[in-house]
Amino acid sequence: MRIALVGATGLVGSVMLKVLEERGFQDCELIPAASVRSVGKEMTFAGRQVKVVSVEDAIAAKPQFAIFSA
Repeated sequence: MRIALVGATGLVGSVMLKVLEERGFQDCELIPAASVRSVGKEMTFAGRQVKVVSVEDAIAAKPQFAIFSA
């Protein structure tokens, strides 16, 4: 399952990352998206590094679900 998280680098986004881990979504493909100035940053999700992408790239990845905390 692919999940996009828009606003991943913000306060609410970081809490959502923790909630997704706690709720058993460690095996999903997380697509963290944020503003242009955050693109390329790396975040840790479920023990692995994921790169922040633009909202446009997150949409192009065709996630099954999207969570918005922008």
